[in-house]
Amino acid sequence: MYLVSTFHHSFEVELLLNRMEEAGVTRQNIMVLPLNQEEWRVNRISATSTGGSNILDIPLAIGTAAMLLGVIYGYVLYLGPVLWGLFGLVGGTLGTLGVASIAQRKSKKHGKKSRGGSEILILLRCDPSEERMLKELIKDFVPHGYAKLDIPGGDERTGAMPDRQ
Repeated sequence: MYLVSTFHHSFEVELLLNRMEEAGVTRQNIMVLPLNQEEWRVNRISATSTGGSNILDIPLAIGTAAMLLGVIYGYVLYLGPVLWGLFGLVGGTLGTLGVASIAQRKSKKHGKKSRGGSEILILLRCDPSEERMLKELIKDFVPHGYAKLDIPGGDERTGAMPDRQ
């Protein structure tokens, strides 16, 4: 039986591996794989998605809300609802674009990654009697996810996969 789990690459993964060894799991039964973190950018256009987010989506939505407020309050202001609506549209859109560009510049300046770092996959070979204890140990370190892989007919002693018929 195998337990598979994924984690963010951190010092806590080292602590988890240490605790597993203390619990009696030998190094031959633990496989740790760092996952490749290449930027895979696929722009697909479908009926439900345009393949990515548009830079103008949020600024135009906020500009529309500002235009609505400009039209509403334009009835009581000097230049009238049409001009105040246009002022709201332009001001809301440009203001939001300015705030977004400043926030993006600051995040690049501080070196923050948008994806949040690399991940590690841990593959554990264990006996069914150890499964519950190891699952609890893995849950204590908050994995992204985990799964149990039970291969019927596999050799538990060597970890060999069964032959396909």
